[in-house]
Amino acid sequence: MAKMGWWTGGIVALLMVSMGAQAQTARAVRQTVEASMLVSGEIEISPQGQVRNFSVAGREDLPPEVTGLLDQLIPAWRFEPVEREGHAVAARSPMRLRLVARKLGEDRYGLSVVSAQFDGEPEPGERVQSRDMKPPSYPMAAAQSGVGGDVYVLVRVGRDGQVEDVAAEQTNLRVVDSAPRMDKWRRILEQAALSGARHWSFTPPTRGDTVDDAYWQVRVPVSFSVGEDLPSKGGNHWRAYVPGPRQPVPWATPDMAADAGVDAGAAGQPSQVGVGLHLRSPLGAS
Repeated sequence: MAKMGWWTGGIVALLMVSMGAQAQTARAVRQTVEASMLVSGEIEISPQGQVRNFSVAGREDLPPEVTGLLDQLIPAWRFEPVEREGHAVAARSPMRLRLVARKLGEDRYGLSVVSAQFDGEPEPGERVQSRDMKPPSYPMAAAQSGVGGDVYVLVRVGRDGQVEDVAAEQTNLRVVDSAPRMDKWRRILEQAALSGARHWSFTPPTRGDTVDDAYWQVRVPVSFSVGEDLPSKGGNHWRAYVPGPRQPVPWATPDMAADAGVDAGAAGQPSQVGVGLHLRSPLGAS
């Protein structure tokens, strides 16, 4: 736990976007507001799955509480060994982490890594690639009301590269309203994201372990924002948001429930599910 002066400004800014809900109905939603930061970097593991080294982009701009947490947690992580031609090998991967600060009491905050993405370093042709991914249209009602958020879309890609099915795994909002209206805004953003995603197309793998799969699953974050501040220098900045619940997807592969969250990806960037480095240990918290 730590004292974090950067919390107040971001949270107050988000609370002021309240859509006129009665205080007693919005109060419970306000308690779920978090300060969130996406951090990118690189990680290297040994043939046994232990962390050999890691780096964080813009480290010099991060609060000491964040760097201290990462320096404590990351070296203790363990990954599934990576095999090439039947032998365990050292491996490297880009790393994206979502950090969250939650207010626990007066001047007390809990800091944790809640989601992570390790896409690995595939050879050309080993992964699903985007072919045509026109950004979904911003819903007029949400745009006019200043409602922003991020929809984490799961896409099932067929062997012809066309979209066979889509689902929203999670939707995080950057607005505070009553619980029923928060559900309404999530549905509006999800419907827009899924409607656009159904028209996407992809290039299937041409080599590698997944080339013969009947279909592939790809996760794509879709971001809707109006008039928000640009990221700070270095890209590491806190944003206040209300996290949405994780939604089960009936057609998703069974082992997806064991992954390290869904909301660490970069907006508009597809990430093939089930490939890359697989974390075996908990992400952890302070």
